[in-house]
Amino acid sequence: MTDLDSVVLNVQSELDADRDLASVLSTGAGRRFIWRLVEMFEVGRDSFTTDPYMNAYNQGQQSVGYRFINLLKQKHFEHFQLMERESHQDQEDIDKSQ
Repeated sequence: MTDLDSVVLNVQSELDADRDLASVLSTGAGRRFIWRLVEMFEVGRDSFTTDPYMNAYNQGQQSVGYRFINLLKQKHFEHFQLMERESHQDQEDIDKSQ
């Protein structure tokens, strides 16, 4: 395999991953699933703890979340905005029912 073959495979793999993510984001269920993943990273929440190991773990978890959100915003901004709106609407519906 040449260097060019490797580059072509990497580009194709990235295109496949981009199409796969677009497919997931094209459905309401997919957007809800992705939003739950984003929430699991606890992005935007205070992650400080006095335990340095737990603090490092929390910061690493948030770092992955921020990278994933940046990927969503860069490649699928419209879907990200829709996902945000739907999440806020879902939370309002939950709040009203309580």
